[in-house]
Amino acid sequence: MADERDSLTNQNQTNFDQQNKHQTSIRAGLLAIVSLAVILGLLWPVGGNNRGRGHRTICRNNVKQILLALLNYESIHHALPPAHTVDANDSPLHSWRTLILPMIGEQELYDSIDLSKPWDDPVNAIARKARVDTFRCPATACPENFTTYLAVVTPDSCLQDHEARHLAEIKQSYSQTVMILEVVSKNAVPWMSPQDAGEELLMGFGPKTVLPHQVGPTAGMLDGHVDSLMPTMPAPVRRKLISATIDDR
Repeated sequence: MADERDSLTNQNQTNFDQQNKHQTSIRAGLLAIVSLAVILGLLWPVGGNNRGRGHRTICRNNVKQILLALLNYESIHHALPPAHTVDANDSPLHSWRTLILPMIGEQELYDSIDLSKPWDDPVNAIARKARVDTFRCPATACPENFTTYLAVVTPDSCLQDHEARHLAEIKQSYSQTVMILEVVSKNAVPWMSPQDAGEELLMGFGPKTVLPHQVGPTAGMLDGHVDSLMPTMPAPVRRKLISATIDDR
């Protein structure tokens, strides 16, 4: 009996080790892919006579940097950040954008923020007014401390209200799972604000909707690639993009 117990214990440990190695391989692969995409985006030449195309290229690279930061956060904490943190009364405190500041080269700004107080508390007034270029599309007309890059937050999305989502919970293909969505200026929010995009924003745009860059919203996928969502995309396809934890394969 002792030998059988030892055998089962060893087998369980082996399975656990294999699962950990698999998750580590996934993290490493995703980080490598997104890092390469960001480097290529920075090196890609942009014609000075085509300002619209240049803005779109910068915007896409911003989203790639945000994706890389989110995956770096996951690599450190073994879970994606919550859409926002909360206090003891479950009142929102800070956005995921604040949590990834160190991963986009904004450690000093991050250190200046009192995470125990709400984002709009007077103690955070200076940080709240700061401009973070990675969170800002160069073509936007909104205030400098606003962002047009929102997480998609639904019951089945990657980022959850005040809860961390583990990669093991994701059932959909990473390449078909939206984490970040670009919005137009009228839907922009202060980057420190714990506000994001709900299901209705992704499901509601169409051919007559004013779209970012006159093409379609830039979407950042869980596998690290960036795509433009066409306004003619069928509703069932859109819904699948934000149904990360539903396994319908």
